[in-house]
Formats: sequence, C-alpha cells, structure tokens
Amino acid sequence: MLRPLRLIPSGVQGYHREIIAACNDAFAYSSTMSLHIFRLKDNSLQKVIAAHERPITSICWCPEDSRLLASCSLGMRLTIWDIDNEEERVALKVGEVPVIMDWASSGDKIALATTAGSIMLWDYKANKANKLFSVPEKSAKVLRWHPRNAQKLLCGTDDGSVTVYNTQQQKKVLIVGKSKTSKDAVTDAQWDPLSDDYLLISFADGSLTLFDASKLTEVHSFDKQAQAIRSIAWAKAQPGNFVSATDRVGILKLWNVSQRAPMGQIKVGTSGVLCVKAVPSEPNWFILSFKNSAVGVCDIASRTMRFMTSPGHSETIFDVAFHPKANRYGSSALCSSYFPYRYESNMLTAPDKKVLQLPMPPEVLPGDQIHLIKNSEDNWVFKNIVRPGPPQKKSAEDVEKDLNGPDVVKVRLDTTKGQIVLKLVPSWSPNGVRRMLELVDDGFFKDLAIYRGVPNFLIQFGIANPNRKKAYTMIPDDALAGVPYLEGTVGFAAAGPNTRTQQLCLFLGAQPGLGQNSVETPIGRASAESLPVLRALKLLGDIPQCGGSGPDPTKLADLGNDYIAKSFPGCDFITGAARI
Repeated sequence: MLRPLRLIPSGVQGYHREIIAACNDAFAYSSTMSLHIFRLKDNSLQKVIAAHERPITSICWCPEDSRLLASCSLGMRLTIWDIDNEEERVALKVGEVPVIMDWASSGDKIALATTAGSIMLWDYKANKANKLFSVPEKSAKVLRWHPRNAQKLLCGTDDGSVTVYNTQQQKKVLIVGKSKTSKDAVTDAQWDPLSDDYLLISFADGSLTLFDASKLTEVHSFDKQAQAIRSIAWAKAQPGNFVSATDRVGILKLWNVSQRAPMGQIKVGTSGVLCVKAVPSEPNWFILSFKNSAVGVCDIASRTMRFMTSPGHSETIFDVAFHPKANRYGSSALCSSYFPYRYESNMLTAPDKKVLQLPMPPEVLPGDQIHLIKNSEDNWVFKNIVRPGPPQKKSAEDVEKDLNGPDVVKVRLDTTKGQIVLKLVPSWSPNGVRRMLELVDDGFFKDLAIYRGVPNFLIQFGIANPNRKKAYTMIPDDALAGVPYLEGTVGFAAAGPNTRTQQLCLFLGAQPGLGQNSVETPIGRASAESLPVLRALKLLGDIPQCGGSGPDPTKLADLGNDYIAKSFPGCDFITGAARI
C-alpha cells in the first residue's frame, strides 16, 4: 500500500506582489497555481488548494471571516474559497485579466484592478459587479480600501499618481504625487489607520511621503532611500510606526511618521523582500515574501524571524527523480512558461528546441538554475537564477563537537574593551580560516576601528588605514556547512559571491535568516568567556549606506582613523591579534 511520507511545499511566486495574506490565526501565500495556508500558532502547513487552471495574480483574506480567502488569476476569474472545506464558495468571471484585489472592511465588497485599466467592485453576496472608474491600461500598481471606512478606495499607478474614490458619493480625486515631475511609479500605498484622510505613499525613486487626501497636500516627507521601496505596512503596536522593505536586500526598516529618517532596521534574510503584510492579531508580527521564493514571519519587537520557509519551487513541477544511490536526495524540473537550466556555458537549448547563445548575468555561477521566459516579442530572455539551497542546520551538539575538534585553531583578538578568543573551525570554511590566519600572521589586526555596530545584529571591522601597503585579493566562497548563526559567530563580510577579503563580522545574537547562500559561511565562534567583552563594545549604529547614522566606510577607507577620531571619538578598536 502506498502512503505519503512528506509534502514539500512550493515557494511563493515572484512576479506578482499581492500574493501573501494574513488573518488573525493564519497566513497564506500563492505559488503559480496553488494556495498554501499555514497556521500562525505553530507555523505548520494546514492546507494546499491546487484548483487553479491559470497563474494566480493576487490573494486577500476576508476581514470578517477567516474561513474565506479570495484569489484572482490570469484566467479572468475571481474566486472565494471556503478554506475549511477546500472548495469554491463563489466565483466571478470577468472579461478582463484581474491583477490586484483588496477586500473591504465591511466584508461583502472586493475591489479589483485589471490589465485593461478597469477598477471594479464586486459585491459577492449579491453576486453583482460594476465598474467604478478607469486608469490607463496596465498602470494600476496598488489597490487599498481604507481599514475603517469601507467607502474609501485608493489606486496607485505607474505614472506616480494616486486616485482616491468614494463609493458612496461616487466621486474621485487625484493626488498628483510624482505624475507632474519625475513620473516615478507608485510602488505601495497604505491608509493611516488612525486618520480618515492621511495615506502613506512610496515611489520607485526611493521617496516616501505622507499625504492628506482631503486637502490634496503633502503632510510630511521622509528621507529618500537609495533603493526603491517595494512594500510598506503600518505597525499597530506603536501609533505612527511603520515598516518598509526593498527587493534589493533582506532588510526591514522601521519608521515613525514624526521622523524623517528610519529609526532602525532588522536583517530578515539574504534575499530581497517582495511584500510585507501585517498580522491583524499580533501588533508586532509581519508576513514577508522574498525574491528567493521563501516566506517568513518577522517579530519587530524582538527583531527576529519567528519562521522562515526554505526557498522552493514557485512554478509547476513536471518531472522528479531520486538520486540513484542516495534516495534522500531528488531533483525536479519546472514548467508554466519558466524553464530552468544548469549553467555550464553560454549555450542553452530552449523548450522549443531553439539553440540560444545568451550573455550570462554577472552573478551566475556554475551549477545555478537559470529560468527563462518568453517576452512580448516571443523571444526567450532571462527571468531569474535559482541557486541550490543550504544544507540542514547542524544541531547544538554537532556544533559543540566541531568547536572542540582537533583541527580547531584559537586566535586572540585584542580590543579596547578586552580580549576576545575565537575558535576557528577549518571544516566550516577552509578558505575563510586560511585567510583569517594569514591576516593574523601579517599583523593586519592593528588599530582597526569597529566602525559598524547594530544592536542584536553584528559588529564589523577590517578597514585598514590607507597607508597600509598590502592588498588582499578576494577568496572563493566555501560550501555551506549548515552552521547556525548564534551569538559570537564570526565570519567575513562580503559584497557578493567570491568577494571575501579582510573585513570581519561578529554577531551579537541569533540570526536564523543567515546561512542561506555561499557568502554566509561562519569561520568560527567566540568563546563563552569572551562574550561579556563582545557585549561591552561600543555600537555606533549601522552605516549610512544601510540607512544608519554610523561611520561611513568609504570615508574611513579614504581618511583613515583620523575620520573616526574626529567624528566618532567613542569608537572601540581592534588593537592586535595572535594565535594561541
């Protein structure tokens, strides 16, 4: 008799944003054509609804009944699902492709935007739909009901403007935004939950503004960010607080409407964030979707990730195979307009048998899976790159055994607050440990400013005075060994694959989101006796490039320690190092 052993969930899709949702006790995400529902209590997968015939474009939860979840798809169909029974409750067939939807707080109305530019209203209880207004074709980027007023709806577009529509008065007003100047697209917009008329808008140029929709005026502007803000959400725990995310890096920034600059940030993963949604029942919890197809739950109060899925398939699997000698390992192939290839050269054969010779993206590595998609001109182009996932995390017992193994090398770091003893484990990172010992033997660790210090995250050092003569080349990445990032973990900083040189990070707390790619390979850990010294080091904040107010590493590299002495006199230093 056959019986299922394990279900490996698909990953979240990356080509539509509004494909995660949360209610009081659960959260959901969409792969290409399946809905995955998780229980918040224990982050366990409860349901998989695989009944869509075309790719899903948006999902949202009923605010009054957590048993109902809505989805729309490229099949020009909007469906409300009964999650308990895993069946369709009611559906609407529309003549245009719906791409965004939102459920009104009253519970009986759903707004949707189509590729043709129609903004429609569906009263699903009466099963009636009508068109409210129009925007230019394929321009709708955001659709949001007011959380307390089910008559107010906003629609942000790619020309930088926002339309606010009152369904009771059948009246719309236009917030110009960027449409008269730079025309940078609206990337997200959220009604202020404590105001009838204020709304927060982010734009593709990295700017963020609070508007008054009744007066059509700007209330407050925030510091422009170096990277476009992809998603924003209000934090219910503290009035006026909100979070923002970008698809460039795995960082969640924390803001308050009274301040222009972010109050801080949280490292949430190694991949960029596509969307962030607040959990209604937990004022500090947020659901995040990532570019690498993972989904996570972040607690901004403890600044930790409560849960994170492994990066997985977001497309339809059309074939699987077990390893011929190790049946624990398998491989799979995907379809649904996206096709993976192992990169070995510039020559690829497409599913239609066409031989392609394409210039590889600079970040691609041998062994990567390359996903292709056909563009509007029916030509194959790159969609994204998938790198093999990390190994299983080592247990605490295995880590302790490694740290006391015969090959461990001990190094003493001298700081202005005392000594830190590092246990270096070559099996974790052979290239990294070799470089670390080279730096120690060269006397590199002398008068190095601990220029970056982020609470509950890390300290960083390794920028030498400009008069140092020796330059260190970049070293190859090491294979991941499944080492968890805990307090005292030490590793090299890197700007990307195979870019580790001389800068080191010591971590100040557990970082469950790290260790997912090749640049995140620990080389060792500080001894337990050294942790009080580590905790006593001065934390100057994050670097300006990451939104912080700490020392600028570029200025430190150009001006040396004179820059630190003048601008950050309280900075701690690494004063020396030696093998023990």
